[in-house]
Amino acid sequence: MTAMLPIIVYALLCLMVTAMSFRARGGPLLYLVLSVALSPVVGLLVLFLANPDFARSLSKPKIEVSIKPQTEV
Repeated sequence: MTAMLPIIVYALLCLMVTAMSFRARGGPLLYLVLSVALSPVVGLLVLFLANPDFARSLSKPKIEVSIKPQTEV
């Protein structure tokens, strides 16, 4: 069981990078392959370097405002 712990942590880190890449250019499959083949740190670095707007969008909360016209009855 102790030998499996690093593998589990590595897999979870790869999945975390993949989950973060759903809104990024390139798609999650690209970042999953990069994370597994190289390392999750390299996958995360490529994610932020290839998508500079993505890195900024993580720090800004999205505010959605919907204005519906009022109908009189």
